[in-house]
Parts: sequence; structure tokens; C-alpha cells
Amino acid sequence: FQETRDQKLYDLAVNAGETLLGHQSPDGGYTVRWDYPRETTTGLKTWRAPNDSAFLASHGLLPLYDETGDKRYLDAATAVGNWVTEEALRDDGHLAFGDADGWDFSRLYVDAGFTTTLFERLYERDGAQRWVDACRSFVDWFVNHLYLSDEDRFIKTWEASGNHGTERYTRGQAWALDGLISAFELLSRD
Repeated sequence: FQETRDQKLYDLAVNAGETLLGHQSPDGGYTVRWDYPRETTTGLKTWRAPNDSAFLASHGLLPLYDETGDKRYLDAATAVGNWVTEEALRDDGHLAFGDADGWDFSRLYVDAGFTTTLFERLYERDGAQRWVDACRSFVDWFVNHLYLSDEDRFIKTWEASGNHGTERYTRGQAWALDGLISAFELLSRD
């Protein structure tokens, strides 16, 4: 829509935004998938991931706020940021993998790198130092734990057990880069 100004695309975007608003949990996060683990009685387990919720906010809610001026989108994106920083991000910058039956800090995929985009975009709107602080601590932890300096690349998965997935994962390099660019944009202002 931003390129074409096509009303049909605008209407579709607003409809998608309303869906996002309707599916947000009261605490600010999003259920991003349903897994089928064997150990559940129902066969389904809801999964809430801070990185995926941040992606929905930074690439869905905030662009809709910018386009429509509807403060509900900004408030919902801020709620995601609050949920990530207050619930899923430890003081040392370690981000939870997700929440199904409690926060899982045992592993982290490289796609978590794009979480910083939400911090950067929220800072653009409110100038709050907490987004800078969250970005700095997360990026420090992320680089220290997922970056292989001897190979000049990021691993796919960090495991607390030490059994890190070291296979090459091209898409993951882009996710890490997306986050690092946002972090640079934000932290270079500070």
C-alpha cells in the first residue's frame, strides 16, 4: 500500500491489523504456533515466542500505526515490547526461546536476532532509554553465544547443554543481520 496507495491493499492491511489486535494475549505476547508434542494429553501445546511476537509488532503493528495513526497499534506494539523486556529477557540479555508451560531458556534460535528491530522502532517513537538498554544487553548476549568468530558466522541454535547446532543456516544469517542492523541504528544514537 505504501508504494501503490491501492485502497484494496490498505483495507487488507487494516483487516490483518484488526486480526493481530484480536489475537494478542492480555500480557502483550502472541501465541505464534501450536506444537504437537507427545507428552501432552490434548496433543496440542500453544507456544508463545518473544522473537516472533516482536516480529509481528515491528513489521505489522507499527507500520499500521504509522500509516493509520490508530494508537491501538502503537499500544499493542508497546505491550509486546513490555512483555518481551519484562517477562522474556533476563538482565544479562538472555532471551527466552519461548513459553509453553513456563519460560524456556535452554536454547535460542538465531532468528531471535530480529527482536532488536522492535526495540529500535519503539525507541523511534517514544525515545525511552529502556529500549536502548534492552537492545544492548540482548545483542551482547546474542553475539557472545551465537556468533562463531573463527568462522565469521552465526550458529543456528544455541543450547544451554553445550550441544550447539553448528550447521550452516543461510536464512539465519539474514535474521541475525536484520537484528544487528537495527541494533546498530539504535545503539549508534546512544
